[in-house]
Amino acid sequence: MIALRPAIMDDAERLFDWRNDSAAVEFSTTGKSVEWEEHLTWLERSLADPDRKLFIAMAGTVPVGQGRLDIEREYGSCALSVAVAPAHRRKGYG
Repeated sequence: MIALRPAIMDDAERLFDWRNDSAAVEFSTTGKSVEWEEHLTWLERSLADPDRKLFIAMAGTVPVGQGRLDIEREYGSCALSVAVAPAHRRKGYG
């Protein structure tokens, strides 16, 4: 069973590592890894943005991925982004 908890700044290193995993970079919109300071700025803004919800997916006490909702109020919709942590891929968490 997977549970979602809100992401916090303490998740910065975990999210940074997941974001810069080679497969994540390959499928990212930029195709490039990010620098630490750039990541911290993004995370701070994301956590403060009322139209963005960032979650850590938990399998019991183990973080196995992240999910992000970007709310498009103008259109009454949202975009969902999901990433499974490299060590937990191919285990059915996606």
